[in-house]
Amino acid sequence: MNRMIVCHICSGHSVDDGRVFHRACTTLANAGYEVHLVARGARFEDYRQNGVVVHSWPAPDGRLARLARAHSLARSAVALRPVLYHVHEPELLLPVVLVAGSSPVVWDVHESYQHVLLERQWLPRPFRATASALWDYTERRMLTRCAAVVPASERLAARYLPLHPRVQSVGNFPDLSLLEVGRRVQRKQQRCVYAGTLGPNRGIECLIRAIGVLRDQGTPVPLDLVGGFVSRGFGETVLRLVGDLDLGVLVRLHGVVERSVAITIQCAASIAVVPDPPVGNNLFGVSTKMLECMALGLPIVYSTVPSHAEVGDVWHVGVGVDPEQPASVAAGIRRLMDDRQLAASSGANGRDAVVSQFNWQNEAGKLLTLYDEILRK
Repeated sequence: MNRMIVCHICSGHSVDDGRVFHRACTTLANAGYEVHLVARGARFEDYRQNGVVVHSWPAPDGRLARLARAHSLARSAVALRPVLYHVHEPELLLPVVLVAGSSPVVWDVHESYQHVLLERQWLPRPFRATASALWDYTERRMLTRCAAVVPASERLAARYLPLHPRVQSVGNFPDLSLLEVGRRVQRKQQRCVYAGTLGPNRGIECLIRAIGVLRDQGTPVPLDLVGGFVSRGFGETVLRLVGDLDLGVLVRLHGVVERSVAITIQCAASIAVVPDPPVGNNLFGVSTKMLECMALGLPIVYSTVPSHAEVGDVWHVGVGVDPEQPASVAAGIRRLMDDRQLAASSGANGRDAVVSQFNWQNEAGKLLTLYDEILRK
């Protein structure tokens, strides 16, 4: 086919994002599209990677700056003259719709933003319900202009099926190449890992307290936390908690690292912990971090929220725990440490689940078919 220009546009996601760059953009470029990605990055220049032309913008200085520059990002996308716009952030949907003209706009729904807004720490609590309702109203209006909606899970898709004629869920599942990475690893140390954004809705405080419980029981287990804090305030809370519990020797904060480094750190661990509490978007989709750790062959201590347990319990990938009780999380970690056979079988089961169902290769075809349908029309 003739190379058609399509533009993926983000304001908060980075140029190295797994779903946006490594999965969607790279897949489309390999299929022959001329893919441009507008996203947050550190290079401040245009460059090409994996066949994708990346337009890197500096990280915004706070939430208000991110909202204020949404129209500038939309205008930069228009300058590329794409035949299709693919939007990955809620604050960009209206600005892109306003400048897209007759070109199709695809709305990629990563989270249940109605529920997410009810929990955002940067929003004063009295305004959260109003913000959620306002987003619901705005999104419904914008959907009439969208060519398609692409929710990241079937649970998210349930909201949009009555609202739009073309809804195609595309799971944020790991690439099969992670399987080979995991198979090459020789895990010698007993240590836990969590990789992803560090926020209150990820159960980080409960996980740290669980490490304290294990230490007090005479079983000190190192914990690697890989990722950036969702806010400065939460970062201060976590550092204070680590200090108060005297866990500085056991808890290592790696901060934001490149994707390849994060995978290396995960491979060095023996147990992955995904203690997502039953709030917000955790109720609507399978944890991508959980699936990536399954692909790497790690046994998982996972939350018993339904969206996580549907995977963990069915495929027997580890131990389900109450994500709001440190003693429960600690017991799950201890069980996988003490039962090496359970840990090994859980890791193998996780790999099998990714091979048979939860992999990007299965999802990529859905995205390519959707693009073909929209652009052919």
